[in-house]
Amino acid sequence: MQVFSAEHVLEKHERCCLVHSPQQIVFSELDKCKLTFDSRRCEHPFDFYYIADFESILKPDDDDDDSTLVNTHETARFCLHRMTPHENYQTPPSTYSGPNAIEKFLEHIFAESEKINEIMSVQRPLEKVERDAHEMTTTCRICKSPFTESNPKCHHHNHVSGDYLFAACQDCNL
Repeated sequence: MQVFSAEHVLEKHERCCLVHSPQQIVFSELDKCKLTFDSRRCEHPFDFYYIADFESILKPDDDDDDSTLVNTHETARFCLHRMTPHENYQTPPSTYSGPNAIEKFLEHIFAESEKINEIMSVQRPLEKVERDAHEMTTTCRICKSPFTESNPKCHHHNHVSGDYLFAACQDCNL
């Protein structure tokens, strides 16, 4: 369906459109249709992510050479909040208001990056039940491919809690 602004526009469209035969969408047989999911990196939730908000003020531009530029946005403050389902790593929002807001934001982000790296670098050994389940697995739980020498089996685990999740091939694990 298409909406036309006036009757003469519809009539003009019909003259061009009616020279073509009608179209019809035909679906394959239902038992032969298969929907697949390829975005493996989106399959698992993130342990950490950030919500950021910036506020700017408009500064009058004093560049007389460019008559089109009236004001310049200058970042004046930000709020950054670390989000995580892990209660022991939740923090209150961080705010800053003052000069060099972008530089302060970047400093804060890099400091947070170091903290997150420390949290996620802790390694916990597998328990016997987890190790046995891992050893018995012959195919990747994500892509369903068998493990090979060039794409070996990995311990897919949560880097924050250390909990073993399942066996995954190296490609999917990365």
